[in-house]
Order: sequence, then structure tokens, then C-alpha cells
Amino acid sequence: MTKRKYWAIGLILFAVFFVGLRMQSLHHGGWWLLISLVAVVAVFIHSFRYLRQIVDAQAKSDGSHLKFLEIMKEIEKERRIQDSTWGREFDDKNTSDDWAAYIIKYATGERHLPETSEQFRNNMIQTAALAVAAIESVDRGSCKVRSVSEATDGYSFVALLGYEAGQGICWPFDRHQFMTAVGRCSVICKNILELYHEAHDFTPKHLDVPPVKGD
Repeated sequence: MTKRKYWAIGLILFAVFFVGLRMQSLHHGGWWLLISLVAVVAVFIHSFRYLRQIVDAQAKSDGSHLKFLEIMKEIEKERRIQDSTWGREFDDKNTSDDWAAYIIKYATGERHLPETSEQFRNNMIQTAALAVAAIESVDRGSCKVRSVSEATDGYSFVALLGYEAGQGICWPFDRHQFMTAVGRCSVICKNILELYHEAHDFTPKHLDVPPVKGD
């Protein structure tokens, strides 16, 4: 029941109560006194139900907020682990393509293996922490944003494939859009294979800073 309906019912019950008192005082009828007493009881019951609904909604909201804070703490912990492993200097060498490739790797996880809900959840925590790291790099002004058409190394090609594959995701599902995305991915894979046969070096040259290994 909405808040407006609760107030409307409450006002009606109060009106019945006062009318009952007035009529009882004028006519001295016991029935009017009984009606007034019933209205008072109804007002108290109605008010209790309304307050109970508010308390239950608040408790539910607080529970969701606490769960959200717990998840954020997990992401923060994972972010500290990543930072101690790789270091800010390495992070700031990454381009937007690199971050996209890392996120694709951790978001998909080891999907070729049987995956439990716990493993999937851990992948999502790592992915969220990576997204935070990417945002931090952007905010420091260190992340070079590259167009997907500039793919030259392995990581940027992964990002390009991820971008094109993502174009096939829509709601409601569109078969034509999906197959168009698949076709574009196949063309990219063909180009990658041609570059490979031409002895193209896919190594990301800009990532020449060795990561800082934590304890």
C-alpha cells in the first residue's frame, strides 16, 4: 500500500472517530460511542502496520547497503594486491586497449573449464578492481586512449576483438546484429593470421617496465 493511501485511510478513521464522539454527545447513543472506540482501535492498528512497513523497508535497505559496502571492501583489497604486484609505473604504461584486454581476460575467466559460482564471483571482483586501476590511471593523466582501429600489438587486437564481439550483444537479441559481429571478428582473425605469417611482432613495446612483485 502506498504512503498516500495510508494517510487517506488514517484520515477517514479519524473522521469517523470524531463524528462518533460528536453524535454520542448529541444523542447520547451507545452505538456512536462504540463506533468511536472501534475507529480508535482501527487507527492504532493502521498506524502500527504503516510504521512496521517503514521499518521493514528501512531494514531491507540498510541490509543491501551493508552488503554493497562489504563488496566494495573486497574490491579495495584486491586493488591493493594488484598494486603491490604490478606497481603504478607499470599501470601508467597501459593504454586503453591494454586495460580492455585485461578486463576481458578476467571477466571471462577460465570459461573452458568447469566454473563454480565462487570462481565466477572472484573473477568479477578482480575485474572490478582492474576497472578501478584503469580509472586511476586515467585520472592521473597517464592512460593513452587509443582507437580500436589502431590495433597493432597482441593486446590491442584482443581489445578490438572484444569490441566487435560486444556489438553482437543487444536486447532483445538480434540475429542479424549477432552474425554481423561474428563476421567482423572473423575478418579480424584473418588479418591477424596474415600478420603472423608475415612475422609481425605482436609484443606490446610500450610495456617495457617490469612489474613490481609483491610478497
